[in-house]
Amino acid sequence: DLEWNHGLVLDTGLFCTVGEHVWRAGPLRPFVGSSNGRYMGMSIPTALGAGRVRALPWMCVVGDGGIRMFPSEVRAAVEERLPICVLLMADGGYGSIAASAGRRSALSVAGAGWTGVFAAMGMEARSIATASEFSAVMGSWDRRGPLFVELQCDPEAYAAMTQELR
Repeated sequence: DLEWNHGLVLDTGLFCTVGEHVWRAGPLRPFVGSSNGRYMGMSIPTALGAGRVRALPWMCVVGDGGIRMFPSEVRAAVEERLPICVLLMADGGYGSIAASAGRRSALSVAGAGWTGVFAAMGMEARSIATASEFSAVMGSWDRRGPLFVELQCDPEAYAAMTQELR
C-alpha cells in the first residue's frame, strides 16, 4: 500500500483480479478498470484521461499483452507532465490466458524489456524484481511527471496468484 493518495487504473489480467479484491477505493483513491469489458491494453489511454481530469498521481497497471496496444500514447503523459506511473507486470507472456490454458509455450512474449522504449520517450524508466525495489522507486518518484516501472515477475508464481480467487 502506497503512503500517498493516488488513483488506480487496472488493465485486464491476473493482477487485475487481485487488484479488484484488495484496492480500498475512496475520494482520494479512485479506481478505474477494465472490469467489465476486459479489453487488453485499455489502462494506458484510461490513465491518460483520468490524469487529465483528476489532479492526483495515477498508478496504471498493465501486463505483457496490454503494454503492446498503446505504448506510444504514453508520450502524451510526457508532454503534459502527467503524474502517471505505468507499472508493467512482466511475466514473459499472457499470464491470465496461460493460467487458464494450462500451458505457457504458445503464449510467451519474446523480447521482454520496455524500459528503453519508455526512456526514449522522455520518461524515467526502471526495471525491478522485488517489493523493496518497488518501494524504493515509488519513494523516489516526485510525481511531477510520468514514470515507467517494469516489474519482472516469476511466471509460475504469477500464474498461481489468483487460484484461490477464481
